[in-house]
Amino acid sequence: MDTVKNVSSELKNYFNSNAFFRSILRLDSVFAFGGIGIMVIQYFISLGGVGSAIAYYGFLLGVLLAFANQNHISVYIPLFAYAVINAIDFIKDLVQPLPYTNLYSIITCALFGFIAFSAYKYSLKK
Repeated sequence: MDTVKNVSSELKNYFNSNAFFRSILRLDSVFAFGGIGIMVIQYFISLGGVGSAIAYYGFLLGVLLAFANQNHISVYIPLFAYAVINAIDFIKDLVQPLPYTNLYSIITCALFGFIAFSAYKYSLKK
């Protein structure tokens, strides 16, 4: 058995041992895609810091739940979408009248893009 499957099954065992996580384990796609959806909405309507935190942590929770359920589509699509959101932020910062380089956007775009690509390659192997 490969390492990714071992980690995924152990994470699922941990989530099943907790009553709260056991109840939301089947809502992995809702949290992952809902968090990304709220992040996209924030480009048009400001939801403030609380809305941003709910979106980000909901997205991360959804990706972890999807990884535990071995739902690979709900892992790599939201990760790739988050990388694209950060790439858009970086491009938006460059085309402003006073351009600047946002290192956070570059690093998160590269990191989440790499993880999404790795998850996509792993899902193709299966």
